[in-house]
Amino acid sequence: MGIRRLLAHVGSAENVFNAGPRELAEAGVPPEVSAQIQGAVARHGESVDEELAEIARLSVRLITFLDLEYPVLLKEIHNPPPLVYARGGLEPRDTLAVAMVGSRRATEDGCLLARRLARGLAERGFTIVSGLAVGIDGACHQGALQAEGGRTLGVLGNGLALGPPAANRMLGDEVVRRGAVLSEFPMRMPASRGSFPRRNRIISGMTLGTVVIQAPEKSGALITARYAREQGREVFAVPGRPTDVLSAGCNQLIRDGAHMATSADDVINVLEDLVARWRSRSEIAVPHPLPKPAPEPKAVPTPPPQQVRQEFSLPSPPPADSLEGRILALASEPVHVDDLARTLALSPPQLAVHLLQLEMARRIQRLPGGRYVVA
Repeated sequence: MGIRRLLAHVGSAENVFNAGPRELAEAGVPPEVSAQIQGAVARHGESVDEELAEIARLSVRLITFLDLEYPVLLKEIHNPPPLVYARGGLEPRDTLAVAMVGSRRATEDGCLLARRLARGLAERGFTIVSGLAVGIDGACHQGALQAEGGRTLGVLGNGLALGPPAANRMLGDEVVRRGAVLSEFPMRMPASRGSFPRRNRIISGMTLGTVVIQAPEKSGALITARYAREQGREVFAVPGRPTDVLSAGCNQLIRDGAHMATSADDVINVLEDLVARWRSRSEIAVPHPLPKPAPEPKAVPTPPPQQVRQEFSLPSPPPADSLEGRILALASEPVHVDDLARTLALSPPQLAVHLLQLEMARRIQRLPGGRYVVA
């Protein structure tokens, strides 16, 4: 008996607890499973009452897989949560969403860049999805809220009654007002080691792509990026200095094929075709990204990626007999990375380093399907 079929028959998650043996049987629930449900209600009736009381106290809505409000993109992933707790409201335009994640131990420059990227995407109509953790997550929510009409969604690894970390409680309340805070866990369930990967697969699953900012090698943000790849979504990473421990995970993602992102345009340019594909589906109301807003008169501090480009600056143009010059010559027309490695007799890791340098210097552009062409 599938949870979706049961919900379709009884109408709501709450009705599952209130259904009698006959109604469960009519829904196709085997007698032994029906007995387990009835026994659980009898044993934990008080817990169920407490759960429903918390739901009412915080004005939480239970959104099932069968509800129209259930995130459309989340339905596409393997094993989506059958039930989502929500404070705030989900809207059709939230289908046009980008996940942004990163380190809890982010630097001030990293948070500045995260806010700028999130604000730029929100100003163009994208909903920003993150985990309401301290560090990069919080900065991304803040950036979305700085945009006029910007929307953002927070996904927790614990129950909604426990809320986000204490440092982000006020931010969480603002996210509820301008979007929603979501969880698949019961209201008072605390976070555990296993709950954050489950949270991460929702963050990536309900978005078109995931942007990673300042992630060390063991960062949980890399789990979100891995889920995004498995779910067939785009992955972006903000590059950092090779010696920067906080950027080691991001640099590795780029070497593994993630798109390099230093601005909102870098993300939007990649997602344009995907947005058009979703918009063509009649059952989905996906808005058009807004035109790029006029630049603000105030000077914006130069972010770390600009520093990276200076470190990787190349002669203009590189000598024709240099390795960079040979790569540019071969990439005068779109060429696959495997063909480059074979022609240049380089291993994939060796070639990736040179391609990354050329991409950071804006000499070469990565195309879909592992191909490169001169920018």
